[in-house]
Amino acid sequence: MRTILALFLALSLAFPTMGQTRLELQFGNTTGKLSFSNSQNKPDGEDPFPLGPLSFRIDGDTTWVADSLSGKLLHLDHHGNLLKVIETIASGEESLVEDFSLEKDSKGAVSKIWVANGVTQVLTGFSSEGKKVQVFGGYGKGPGKFLQINRIEIGSSGRLYVADKGRQKISIFSADGKLVRELPWQWSGFCLDESENIYFLRWDEKNRRINLVVESIDGAAVRNLPLDLEQHLNPDLWYVSANGETVISYMPAETPSFFKLARISREGYTIRVSDLKIPLGMNRFIAQNDKDSLWLVEADFELAPQGSFKIIRYDIGGTPEG
Repeated sequence: MRTILALFLALSLAFPTMGQTRLELQFGNTTGKLSFSNSQNKPDGEDPFPLGPLSFRIDGDTTWVADSLSGKLLHLDHHGNLLKVIETIASGEESLVEDFSLEKDSKGAVSKIWVANGVTQVLTGFSSEGKKVQVFGGYGKGPGKFLQINRIEIGSSGRLYVADKGRQKISIFSADGKLVRELPWQWSGFCLDESENIYFLRWDEKNRRINLVVESIDGAAVRNLPLDLEQHLNPDLWYVSANGETVISYMPAETPSFFKLARISREGYTIRVSDLKIPLGMNRFIAQNDKDSLWLVEADFELAPQGSFKIIRYDIGGTPEG
């Protein structure tokens, strides 16, 4: 069973319109529509909150969306036309696609898709045509196993990075699925830069502040930078730009029923802060396309099949506050 902070239940589930809509999909059970679970179609369901797609990715002019409850990945063009459907499970098997990551070849084309199954805690690699080519992981408390996969990333080296909320670890695997190393993780997101340095957040209890920690691909310390961020709860690191700026979501300590999205300079200073309202229960509701923009999800899974699943452009530009 997936877990979530009870406080999230009080949150509004829709983003304010921040820019152009890249994509809009409908909820339903037919091809190209998105599966959902809420009080309308499952009034006696075990989940205490509604569910729908848990992850999405931007790939050039196309978009990938996890139809998490059906165990499918939808690949769509910029008009929303369905290009491909990848079935991640066999008929009758249980699945909840928590997250997925796109592996690229030297020309930038998708060569493999890694999928995290939240029911089995198994990681599966699929070819770009949907053929299963690699499987590892599974439920367990020891190294190389998982309790609650939350987020995954694939590096340019082929290494797979897996954040596990249950074990509070980021596990790093070689391209052939062997465990390379693990590092402590505080449910605070993570991302990779172009050199495959790994970025994550770590709370400094002594100084009562959050630090941005950067390690090289082999685990050597690169940076440990205190961040100029207001007192907060539940920080989540999403993105690092080519010039070292980062994007972090968080809940202000004084108003913990709301979310903020902050752009932080390479030196650790806040450049811009915006209000943010998240789709409840979604693991990856922010994805990057280029250094100038992010894409956010606007959705209310409790209203489904009414309403829609929108991906909206969010400009992270701006000047330093003050």
